[in-house]
Amino acid sequence: MLFDVFQQYPTAMPVLATVGGLIIGSFLNVVIWRYPIMLRQQMAEFHGEMSSAQSKISLALPRSH
Repeated sequence: MLFDVFQQYPTAMPVLATVGGLIIGSFLNVVIWRYPIMLRQQMAEFHGEMSSAQSKISLALPRSH
């Protein structure tokens, strides 16, 4: 059934693959960039160091756009 759709609409597979890749790539980009910053902030708090002027970062905030 799904293969019939791809045979009937040959551009459906590349479009779906592109959209899926963009979604997954965007998620990975946010996680790869923010997670180390979050870990550094948590370690600084654990060691009682003063936090920098940078606000707290989580996986959801601040927004990327």
